[in-house]
Amino acid sequence: MRVAIAVKRHRISSLFDVSRQLLLLDLVDGRVARRTRSVLQETECHARAASLVRLGVHTLMCGAISRDLAALIEATGIHLHSYVVGDVEEVIAAWLSGRLDSPEFQMPGHGDGRHRPDDTPPW
Repeated sequence: MRVAIAVKRHRISSLFDVSRQLLLLDLVDGRVARRTRSVLQETECHARAASLVRLGVHTLMCGAISRDLAALIEATGIHLHSYVVGDVEEVIAAWLSGRLDSPEFQMPGHGDGRHRPDDTPPW
């Protein structure tokens, strides 16, 4: 399974709509088997969603995201974990251990309205 995380330096990028850097994690048996980086050149919503599909992304973790872009991404079948904040390594550890719902990883004001169908990793 491939997870994409929108990053800026060592933190979750605050707005996916303008984020350019992705950390790609390939997971095998619940563990990170490989890490790569990718740059999103696209600025238009449909093109951004298509890029995620081309990259083979199963799950996207990001900060804030516009409703239109979130709807497009979810329509492709990609699981969306939005309104996430924090240090990338801490977020990865929290997600892998099922603790991503902890308040320290929630963007202020979005504790209940996030686009997160399920915070448990799908294995």
